[in-house]
Amino acid sequence: MTRELPKRFRSVRYFDRISSEIAEIVRLEMERLGYPGLTTSHFEILTFLLRSSVPINMTQIAKTIEKTKPTCTVLVNRLVKEGLVERNPSPSDGREWALLLSKDGKKIRKKIVTISAKLLSLQTWGISKENEDILYPILDQIYKHIRKEKES
Repeated sequence: MTRELPKRFRSVRYFDRISSEIAEIVRLEMERLGYPGLTTSHFEILTFLLRSSVPINMTQIAKTIEKTKPTCTVLVNRLVKEGLVERNPSPSDGREWALLLSKDGKKIRKKIVTISAKLLSLQTWGISKENEDILYPILDQIYKHIRKEKES
């Protein structure tokens, strides 16, 4: 007879599975738009730039998506190569780049918003309105605790 794992151990395995499923949805949707190989991190940058009415610098992007500046540079370089993002010298700091969506990036704005809404809709995930208010604080608490433990 196989002994069943405690619920907390069974629950943890779902984090990676959910993350993988979300990454696959983003990959497939970006491929359908004609941008194969773009990842959830590229998608995060695009959605961040979509919400901004002013150019954003690499430091702001790195902080928002919680990646290092060198990692963001690689990600942004790919988005520039794909023609979705423009990179211009920052008028306020010559050491930084001012990043914004290109004309092609703006053309797919509506589709990016639709993908984002699909991913963020907890009803799409099968989460009721009642549980929605419980889910985020729990996930946030777990994430912050893990980050704190990692830093110490």
